[in-house]
Amino acid sequence: MARLRLQAADRERLGCPEFLQLDLNTVTNKEAIALRKLGFPTPRALVRALQASDEGENQYEAWTAFVWLALKRADVDADPDVLEFALPVEVLTEEEPPESVDEPGKPEEVPEASTS
Repeated sequence: MARLRLQAADRERLGCPEFLQLDLNTVTNKEAIALRKLGFPTPRALVRALQASDEGENQYEAWTAFVWLALKRADVDADPDVLEFALPVEVLTEEEPPESVDEPGKPEEVPEASTS
């Protein structure tokens, strides 16, 4: 489980809470299809892209998918094709490390913070 926080101006504009929670172990079939359309065939592929971003590769598409999914879970309607937010996105906590099985709903781990 990850908790992330967008910058204050983005939270106000999008109408979202200060902290967004996201557990990539609980991705639904509809969310998995949407992630695939965004270029991530599995939640684990999204996690790998986010980790690459933390290692210096700018994976803006991955952060957009991650934030979109967190907003969706908070009942904030956002279109990932036009979603805009300031970087970096602050990932605050990870309560339990997810399992590392390469199948939908089983990501390796969520990065702790973005430096992008």
